[in-house]
Amino acid sequence: MALALLSSLSGANALADDAPVTLHRLNSEKLLEVYARGEWRVDLGGEVYNNPFDPTEVAVDGVFKHTASGRQIKLPAFWTNDFTGDASAEKNGSSSRPAFFKLRFAPALAGAWTMTAVVRDRSGSRQSQATAIEVIASKRDGFIRRAPGSPYLRFDSGKAYFLLGPNIAWSGDGGLGAYDVMFAKLHAGGGNFARVWLAHPHRPMETVAAGLGRYDLDACTYYDQMFELAEKHGIHLMATFMNHRDLLDRDMWGTAQWPNQPYNAKNGGPCTQPSDFITRSDMRELFKRRMRYMVGRYSAYTSLAFWEFWNEQSFTNVDIPAEWTLEMAQTLRDADPYAHLITTSFGRGEHDEVWRAESIDLTQHHYYGGWGVNDCSPALALFHREHAKFAKPSLMAELGIGWDGSDDKGDPTGIGTNLHNGIWASLASGGVGGASNWWWDNYIEKHNLWNVYQGAAKFAAEISWTKRNFAPIDLPPVIDPTADAKELSDLQISLVGGWGKSHGLPIRVLPNGRTSNEFPTYIYGHEQASLRTPTVFEVELAAAGKLLIDVAMVSDSGILRVLVDGTPAADWFFSALPGSADQEETKPLEGMKNVYQAKINKRRTLDLPAGKHTIELKNLGTDWVSLSGLTIAGGRSKRFANAEALAIQDSTSGETIIWLHDLNSNWKTDQSLAGRAADSMGSLELHVPTKHGGEHRVEWWDTRRGEVVSTVKVAPVDGVLTLRSPEFRRDVAVRIIASRASAGGG
Repeated sequence: MALALLSSLSGANALADDAPVTLHRLNSEKLLEVYARGEWRVDLGGEVYNNPFDPTEVAVDGVFKHTASGRQIKLPAFWTNDFTGDASAEKNGSSSRPAFFKLRFAPALAGAWTMTAVVRDRSGSRQSQATAIEVIASKRDGFIRRAPGSPYLRFDSGKAYFLLGPNIAWSGDGGLGAYDVMFAKLHAGGGNFARVWLAHPHRPMETVAAGLGRYDLDACTYYDQMFELAEKHGIHLMATFMNHRDLLDRDMWGTAQWPNQPYNAKNGGPCTQPSDFITRSDMRELFKRRMRYMVGRYSAYTSLAFWEFWNEQSFTNVDIPAEWTLEMAQTLRDADPYAHLITTSFGRGEHDEVWRAESIDLTQHHYYGGWGVNDCSPALALFHREHAKFAKPSLMAELGIGWDGSDDKGDPTGIGTNLHNGIWASLASGGVGGASNWWWDNYIEKHNLWNVYQGAAKFAAEISWTKRNFAPIDLPPVIDPTADAKELSDLQISLVGGWGKSHGLPIRVLPNGRTSNEFPTYIYGHEQASLRTPTVFEVELAAAGKLLIDVAMVSDSGILRVLVDGTPAADWFFSALPGSADQEETKPLEGMKNVYQAKINKRRTLDLPAGKHTIELKNLGTDWVSLSGLTIAGGRSKRFANAEALAIQDSTSGETIIWLHDLNSNWKTDQSLAGRAADSMGSLELHVPTKHGGEHRVEWWDTRRGEVVSTVKVAPVDGVLTLRSPEFRRDVAVRIIASRASAGGG
């Protein structure tokens, strides 16, 4: 269907130049508060349009002027119907209710305003008489902004906004009632954020039934009410326009959404293939029209924090160039007078051109380490460190143990360790908030884990985020001063890389098993040439030890070769073909009868001499081999505690935040406790660099209760603070505050 047809006007409905335009206030309140929403019906004199959603046919805008300051903003009106019931149960019933244009406005300033409705169509333009609006002050915080000179966020009021909450992408059969319940629990638990989708499997706004270039008004009303519920409970939303499945015919989950899209030529649309959605100029125009409609309808909600173009656009299997994203970002920036923050998500690949763009406010990543990765914290720390180069807020916007099943699969008793660690690892690595867990309904809600946010919320409330420019800093490995340095134990190397192409850089293994770069869990063969990169790591051993490699799975076949200092040292063959050795089970890949994937879960061992070594892992086979563990028996001096300290520091004030984490506190190990308390950690020693002299106040925080457990004063020696932790279980947080005299106030 050509856009020309969408834009056509019937001659009988053409506007006369003198048709009246009138405004009717819909709110019952006489006075409008700052950041509250006022709504007006725009009456165009009874004229009827073929497609009132098409701004090339009829565009209605509100022009709002603040009398004292001269500030002026322009907002699109949106086509809607007069419906105030629960939209959860509505299914394409909007045609039975009268529809009209509505203006929705949230003033940022108190005082006298005027508003005028301006109408443009093929007969020209005309406008209403100016209407006076009196706006009174309020205690509302307003919209969320980037804080100048800081990688953090603030409200218009100046109050800092540290983001805490999960994805609640859709509400399922519970509809708006489920949102009301979950938002309330999230708020009570200290949360203030959720990521939601305005796409399938939620309520699609664009449907075949509504027609190309039109929107399902029941779905639109549903999202009105969702934003209102978020506002009621103090939750701020990232609203996602499109899901990658919207451009797929089929994927591992079954039939996807391309067959149901109104743009699909099979449904009368202009696109013969999914890539047309990106490449065709008329489709770009339709997407811009949708953004204009959403700005008019939703931008006045202060519960809207972020616009997000795509959920994991890389998985559309369509090339969506940076140029498309940046064109849409600029269009949205120009249309939205409230300047809501803009982002997108990819799922895999490098995207520096997008992240560096001025029109993109937030960088993000999604991380599912897989069932062989026990601890998410090193991956989160590496992500935030890498994204610090963009000098803008960064968020781990999806987090889960595995992508192929709820965290409930790894944590059936609901301990919540991966959820907790994701929050604190992000906080102490420079994230704009805690990592946002993906499994909200069948994990967080199922086990009532909403209170896991409470400790971080109380801690974050004490930090002047917008007055700080925190950045990650390296701390020396944590020391156990009571241990014998000559006594050795196992060095467990952190595997954090999920599916996808790795960085290919050399990896330095630290004395506690953490790594300088992400260590991949997948080793690819020649059929995955586009994903293959070198997997090379460096390690130094005080004594001879053994390299223990735990192989989790193989797809098709793999030959895992280990090279030590450039010399091949071992080859191990694995096959997924039924009947092959070393299998726990095997089954064909869905939709591919001749490709099998097998669970292996076997350990391979290689002797290593003392000294410094460079070790490389290669796959000489076909598809891939995945690892679940990499250990050097006898490779760690017990002088180096089995703990990790992640830290951020503001160089100007000297304020430092540290998360000290027992490496044995992870989702897999905590399950083995079977209800027993985790072991306590003794008094560990940390060495923290500082540029500030004088005494520093050191607060030790219980991360789950959000309470200070002890406070001490420590002075640096040669620019280093030496801290001794109190006894703790699992983890503890540290806040270090330099004296005002040495830090220059603030």
